[in-house]
Amino acid sequence: MGYVQANLMPNEAILARAKPSLSISVLFVHILLMFVYGIGFITILFPIVRHLTSEMAITNKRFVAKSGFLSRKVVEIPLQQIESIEVTQGFIERLDKAGSICVQGTGGKAETFKRIRYPMEFKKAYQGLLYSSNS
Repeated sequence: MGYVQANLMPNEAILARAKPSLSISVLFVHILLMFVYGIGFITILFPIVRHLTSEMAITNKRFVAKSGFLSRKVVEIPLQQIESIEVTQGFIERLDKAGSICVQGTGGKAETFKRIRYPMEFKKAYQGLLYSSNS
């Protein structure tokens, strides 16, 4: 059970989940660095640990994101306070079906989450919830 599942409020349900991408291209770059620069096995562990210890979700009440292994960062924004969700994808990220998600809350700073798997599906889940509640 992840952080989001363990911290649901009463009558709250998860509508969409996202995790950092563990794509072949990211792993390839780390393996290449390991062999070319002799950085060592530790470089390949960073994307794996990030993938295993980070999660984000949209529930019927809020946006929740948690990241970190030794230290933890948790972002929670009620749905009514989300101004926008922006998705940015470069060429390689589009091939890997990954991208960055930037969530802007009212009166707060924008929170950006990089190399997220299937970011457009995550944004579409939010938009579907937003438009179904406005109808």
